[in-house]
Amino acid sequence: FSAVPEGKRRKCIEAGCPIVLQCEVSDSTAQVQWFKDGDQLLVESGVDFNSDDCMRTLSIQSAHPCTTKDDVI
Repeated sequence: FSAVPEGKRRKCIEAGCPIVLQCEVSDSTAQVQWFKDGDQLLVESGVDFNSDDCMRTLSIQSAHPCTTKDDVI
């Protein structure tokens, strides 16, 4: 792994805007898996995975805000 500059570690995306994440691998045949909250992302509407030589890209067509609340059972 190589260090990622601090300015690229955090992304601030406005709701409705696309998100593009990239990683570079040393072997052009390497497989890359993308995860969110511990679950592997799968090909679905609005999510694209691309491979170009040693660059891997995850593109999400539209960001949406995350909301949480403290539910008690």
